[in-house]
Amino acid sequence: MKKESASGASMLGPGMRDGRRAARNSALNLAGVVIPAALAIIATPVILNNLGPQGFGIFSLQLAVLVLIGVNDFGISRAMTLEAVAQGGFTSNAELRQVVWAGIHLITVVAVGVIVIGGSAMTIVTATTPMSMDQQISWALLIPAAAVSLVTLPARAALEVQERFALSNSLRTVGSSLLFAGPALATYIEPTMTATSLAMLGSRVGLSIASIVATRNLLERPDWKQFTHVLRGFVSLRASKLHGRLIRRAGWLGSAGITSMLIGYVDRFALGFLATATVIALYVVPAELVTKMWLVTGALTSAVMPRLAHYWRDDGGGQFGRLFNLLLYSQLALVLSAHVIFVFFGEHLLAIWLGSQYDQSMSELLAILSIGISVNTISSLNYIVLILHGKERLIAHVQFVALLLTVIASLIAGYYYQAAGVAWVFSGRLVVDAFVIRALVPSSGGKIRSGVHPSIMLIWLATVLGLYVVAQVSSL
Repeated sequence: MKKESASGASMLGPGMRDGRRAARNSALNLAGVVIPAALAIIATPVILNNLGPQGFGIFSLQLAVLVLIGVNDFGISRAMTLEAVAQGGFTSNAELRQVVWAGIHLITVVAVGVIVIGGSAMTIVTATTPMSMDQQISWALLIPAAAVSLVTLPARAALEVQERFALSNSLRTVGSSLLFAGPALATYIEPTMTATSLAMLGSRVGLSIASIVATRNLLERPDWKQFTHVLRGFVSLRASKLHGRLIRRAGWLGSAGITSMLIGYVDRFALGFLATATVIALYVVPAELVTKMWLVTGALTSAVMPRLAHYWRDDGGGQFGRLFNLLLYSQLALVLSAHVIFVFFGEHLLAIWLGSQYDQSMSELLAILSIGISVNTISSLNYIVLILHGKERLIAHVQFVALLLTVIASLIAGYYYQAAGVAWVFSGRLVVDAFVIRALVPSSGGKIRSGVHPSIMLIWLATVLGLYVVAQVSSL
């Protein structure tokens, strides 16, 4: 029976094998985001009730800072993936080990910088801004939590390069679940901001230990003399060739990534500057719900990214195109289903979810935000193609301009129209970004390698907007 099974497997074409592999890895990644998303949905009304709208508004800003710093490793993990694949990381543990250690060296430098800069910023803010002792302690605890979060990312990148998605997703699932579940449990014990920050710090420390254990066979025992030598090299601006390649790759990828995440959080920071913490809470609750679509599409993308990069280099059989189309249509089907639910049944969904904390304005914000995030699905695919073309610097320049314009537009819209105005700027920016990114994808002699066709993007935009308009008209 084993021989028959092996024979049957060998008869499968590369497209079928890749499809099954992508489906398996995507299923593992989806499980890794569905569970935390479900727990976040359950925990949100708990934290909202225990801290109140004002406390939840502050908590949402702290969570944004933690994600912005502690989850975005400034492009180092993505650079590690591309470098490891280029050096045969699929088959060579020795080459992968070198890349992983180089990534750990870099991320440690970044983590130290986060503590130094974050501590300095906290000292200045505390001296110039009236803040309760509870809030001061909670913000101070957030700085080491963000730094510790960074340490886990190179190890998880190594697991993904090896396509060990079951283990990688176990770590991601636990870590992401505790971002909301930990603070929710903490507020039951002590309904303070300090309690929520302690919970986040504790979960990041535990995740770091688990990541080290998970990759101990790959990493082996660290050579601390080499480690200190590398750190001295960074201080003196004399990095090794491998570190230099990672820095060059990560520099623009990281700049684009951090800028993109800043753009993604401009909305709530703008409201934090213009409005009360209660208004922030009314905005953030539907935003947290609708942005779960990003988690799903991101899980699908990360599941196939290493193999897409591999086929980009050697695509004699057209495997890249088949895998790219599988990713595209899978994402569109999932996002369309979610968008229909948000624009037609958002009011009922939020009322059931939040109970007495529900506000009528939340359903309108949910529908508006869903437009931009739905269109952004296609933008993420064209973004992958741009990266594989080696256009990291171009992406970063576009994101810098987009950040400046988004900040100005969000502040103006928030000043005149409060949360609704900021939501429209958020969605409008994502729509414009999708078409700008597509225009930047160079032609490479093949339709797939030039990204998603503009006609598909226009049809998708018309569909998303049309569903919103129909929902608005039917509610009159």
